[in-house]
Parts: sequence; structure tokens; C-alpha cells
Amino acid sequence: MISDLKRRLRDVEGNAGNLLLGATDFVDPPWRRRQRLAFQERCAEVDHYTFVATTGRSGSQKLTQIISCVPGYVSLHEPEPVMNGTMMIRKNRGTDGAARRCFHSRKLLAIYRACAEGNARYYVETNHMFIKSFSDYAIQHFGAKIRVVHLIRDPQETAHSIYQLGEIPGDPEGNHWYLDPGITQNHIRLTDEFWEYPEFQHPYYRCLWYVFEIQARVESLKREHPSVPIFRMETPELSQPDSIHSLSQFLGVAVEEEALAKCLTRRTNQQRENKQKANMPKLSATELKSMTNRFVTFLKENALLPAESACPE
Repeated sequence: MISDLKRRLRDVEGNAGNLLLGATDFVDPPWRRRQRLAFQERCAEVDHYTFVATTGRSGSQKLTQIISCVPGYVSLHEPEPVMNGTMMIRKNRGTDGAARRCFHSRKLLAIYRACAEGNARYYVETNHMFIKSFSDYAIQHFGAKIRVVHLIRDPQETAHSIYQLGEIPGDPEGNHWYLDPGITQNHIRLTDEFWEYPEFQHPYYRCLWYVFEIQARVESLKREHPSVPIFRMETPELSQPDSIHSLSQFLGVAVEEEALAKCLTRRTNQQRENKQKANMPKLSATELKSMTNRFVTFLKENALLPAESACPE
């Protein structure tokens, strides 16, 4: 018998036709191309463009605020176009036309406009869609000027935070922001039999899968683009001055001490209200640890666990 989870995943995949974007969507009209090139010309002195590779729910908005303390930086959290939703879903199913066109037509315009109007020498974007929908385009376009910050939070904490929001990978809302565990293009491909296991039916497992899938994608980026500078940072380090100074050295800038002190004590984007609205069944600390260990063991036994995964003890 096909499990309810597997049936839902098939339903989402079966509705792929509703997600199709036409060949004219995000086409670059002449006026927009001229506008983008004009802004791009004004950005000739921009030193580098930094993007954050992360899962989301990892402290990326706080990182945006910290970098905003640096003079000369434009630091934005999930700016429009975010590159999520339909174009991301289609790209992760193997059809990247819409995402590619949107990046070159609208994303680059937004980036160059932000830098030009902000008189910026540096650009940082904290956007967890980067690793899912436009990292390859950005690396190709910006070349030697691109840098990446790999922001990692404890897998259990990250997965639990996503679960509490009720945006479960594999469900329509979850696929809008995260990833679908049922597609064959994933790096961590779980078999049909996996979804039949009774012990892995809880939606928390799909959130946990997503966290490790993002780690696998970052590792793939490192292998495919060894020349791209990548700085690895764990979420707790966002509150540690020494770690912030190490980040500033990677970015080649200095952080103002007084402004930094204010940012380090500020908590951001906890989404308490949205978590209350989702009203997901609560999981105890014991349950979370047990479920996480079970899933990690499964990945290890099947040689699917990303090499650099920060697994809870």
C-alpha cells in the first residue's frame, strides 16, 4: 500500500503542469537590458559580491544586520526577486529556463541597482534560495568577484524550526520555500521504500532530510567550483566577536566595534507568531534527539550523509 506521504509527493509531482512558466516569462526586454547595463557600469568599482549558502532558519537575517554595520556594504536579506516558488521548483526538477531568465533579467538588475544607488563597494545577500535556484548563474556571471559564506546551524535545531512553521518539504507550501524530497535530481535521493518505513512517516524527517540535502549541495558547489572563496560559519558564532572579526577578514573589511556590539545582542526572525499559527504537534527534546539519531544512522548506513555535516552528539 502506498503511504499517505508518498501519495502526497506524487500529487505534487503530478501537478507539475500547473507550475509551467511560458517561454516569454522573464524575457529581458530592451529597456530593462539597457537599464541593467547602465547600473552595471556604475558598479565597476564594486570589489565583490557575497552570497550566503544556507538552509534558512539559521540566523541569516542577523548576519545581514551585522554586515550592515560595515561602511560601504549593501547587505540585504532575501531581496526581490527572491527566486523561490515556481521557478525554483521547476529548476530543481530539471527545467531551469525560468530561473535562468529571471536571474539575468531581474535579479542582476536588482543587485546592480542596489549597489549603484547605495554607492556600495561590497554587496551581501543572505538568501537561502541562492544554493537552490541561482548559485550556478551567480558564479558564472560574477566570476572572480563572487564570495560565499556557508552558514550552518545544528541540523536538529534547524529541522525543528522548519517543522514548527508547518512548511514541510514535499508539501506545496514547503516546496515553495524549501525542496521536494520526492524528485530524482536531489543529491540525497531516498528510495520509494524509504517513504514506506513506518518509523520515518513523521513530517519532521522531511525537514531533517532538507537540512542534509542543502549540506550536500554546498559540498557539491565546493567540488565543482574550487576557486570560489567560501567561509564556513556556524550560527552560534554570530554572537561571538572573534568569529565576526574572522568573517570581516574573509570579506576584507573592518567592523565598527560599537555598532557590532549592538548587533550581537539583537535577536531576529524567530517567527514566534507564525509558529503559533501553524500549531504543529509538539515534539519533546527526547523525541527530537531519538528521531534525529535514527535518521542520521540511516544516512550513514546508506553512505548518504554529507561529509561535513554538523550532527548533534
